[in-house]
Amino acid sequence: TNFYPDQGLINFRSFEKLTDGYILAELSWKDDHNAQSCLLRLDESFNVVWRKCYGNASKEKPVQVVALSNGHFVVLSNSTDLDNNDMFRGSGNAFHQGYIFEVDADGNLEWEWRSPNLIEATSAAYLENDTTLIVASGIGNEFCDNPGNPNSSCQFLWTGGVYKFDLKSRKKIWETSLSGGDPAPIFDNSLLDIIPSIEKDGYIICGAGFELIPDCRIDTIDKCWTNPGVIGKISNDGDSLWLRKYYGVTN
Repeated sequence: TNFYPDQGLINFRSFEKLTDGYILAELSWKDDHNAQSCLLRLDESFNVVWRKCYGNASKEKPVQVVALSNGHFVVLSNSTDLDNNDMFRGSGNAFHQGYIFEVDADGNLEWEWRSPNLIEATSAAYLENDTTLIVASGIGNEFCDNPGNPNSSCQFLWTGGVYKFDLKSRKKIWETSLSGGDPAPIFDNSLLDIIPSIEKDGYIICGAGFELIPDCRIDTIDKCWTNPGVIGKISNDGDSLWLRKYYGVTN
């Protein structure tokens, strides 16, 4: 079914099968630089029941939609503010802000929450129950050769993190950074996922690292970076328990 015959800038990001149809989260581009987080509600025959968009930042990127037992939907998204006057100096060329909101069965906005800092990006979540989400996230860190010097050479790097979010109070219960291994993992946030452990004693997080190879020669600079697969585990209380990296053994 072609839902938008006159629009070519729609990208579906996540969906859930419902008892009477489907709910899809979509990234809807308004132009080359601006996008919104949207929801598309379909019936069992894929007819559009409603479609609504949310958020007011210069760029919204939904990553997951979760259906609640009361017929409402929670959407995890990210806001990217492209204000050039306030950008970080490093390679992270924009602010990232976690954006979570809930809508009712008809798509009407119930509430919305944005992370208080501008260096956090949501990636995936596990609905622990109808009141809490366990959210895999990226925590941004800017590293500069000479902190405080506007001419300093800087890099903006992301570390994997997890937090527990209460849907009723709209507050974090706890938050942690994944730790383990040397050096610390730098994650590609778009690849993170999270599931409960088989033993029900915590949560498993997986993603992709992005690391600089030690003692890399300048004549092989294009081969100085590696992308290991990363799996970590945290406890039910948010303690980082272990972290493993997996490297390719051939080219």
